[in-house]
Amino acid sequence: MADLAALTNTRTHPITHDGQTWTLVPGTRFGILGSFESWQESRRWEAAHRAAAATPSAEAAARILNDCAREVANLEYSFGGEASTRILNTPEGLAYFVWLSLRPHHREVTLDDARLLVYEAPEAVLVAMRALNPRLFPTPPVNGEPVPKAPTPTSTPGPPAGSAGNS
Repeated sequence: MADLAALTNTRTHPITHDGQTWTLVPGTRFGILGSFESWQESRRWEAAHRAAAATPSAEAAARILNDCAREVANLEYSFGGEASTRILNTPEGLAYFVWLSLRPHHREVTLDDARLLVYEAPEAVLVAMRALNPRLFPTPPVNGEPVPKAPTPTSTPGPPAGSAGNS
């Protein structure tokens, strides 16, 4: 059988840890970004339902659920958004993304395997993620300056107000 990377024209990045070689793929392949966004949205809905159930006021519970619906409808959990960036920078978010990136080559990999890899070999994981997904995992500048955010539809600079491109 042909190699999956060759069939899909996908570059990969291996990580060897604890005697096991893991092959990661970019987040832009195999529905990884969509799966990660769906996971974030489900976590947000679960948290909203727990909070609403613990709220004695029906009005307050409805507000909590409406806020969640608004966030999801506004694509706040899409890549490039603050919520997505925030969770991707947590060990659990990174582990979930790594798990999704491992699954095309390692169907048997568990989320616990990915968590262990993130906790035990964080530098190797970040090198791989930066090599495969430079926009999602930008390399910090050497001088310690903050990494600029990747442009999103709402943060991409446009022409100045009143210019010919902005009528």
